[in-house]
Amino acid sequence: MPVHIIVTTARHTNQRVRSLAKELAAALFSAVRINRGKLSLEELVALARDKGARRVLIVGRGLRGNPGRIVILDTTFETVMFYPLIIALSGIKLAREQGVKPTPPPAPTPIVPSPAQGENAEFAQELAAALDLPYIEVDDLREIATLYPRAIVVEWVGSKRTKHVVKFVSCSDRSAEGPKLFVKRPVYRRLTYEEVVGAVDTQDKAR
Repeated sequence: MPVHIIVTTARHTNQRVRSLAKELAAALFSAVRINRGKLSLEELVALARDKGARRVLIVGRGLRGNPGRIVILDTTFETVMFYPLIIALSGIKLAREQGVKPTPPPAPTPIVPSPAQGENAEFAQELAAALDLPYIEVDDLREIATLYPRAIVVEWVGSKRTKHVVKFVSCSDRSAEGPKLFVKRPVYRRLTYEEVVGAVDTQDKAR
């Protein structure tokens, strides 16, 4: 099966960041996790292209060692290019902390907003485009369960600490199928190479 998404970490990492990267790779359709090691951003893009992957998710460390942000490389460009969506996290709940062991979904996982309006719908649409996944508005996930056994649901919270919660769930009964991401805020801006170096890869050397 061709690889659609590669998941990895920033240079400076820890066990919790690595665990989230591992679970995201297991919960996303046609995704693989790779150890970052000393790979530069250019080398990550080259590796992704060799595998046919269109996106690279990079999980970075935040305060107190928790995962703090996710940035996304778009490998469809000739040079290192980041998708204009930065996911700032206020917290996570790993699948294992929910008593779940993620397994690869049999079909692409659509992004479904709940509710499908306002800021929540906007973020869900941008997340779908960033991950190159379908975007679907539906009130009852069971309506799409035959075609899509699982979905990524974006729920609106709207608090100062957490704007959205991203959940990997079964469409048949909404049971957990992966980690929960508590999104402090989405930032709709394309990072420059130098900004990523400073934010998530401080050991990289700017070009």
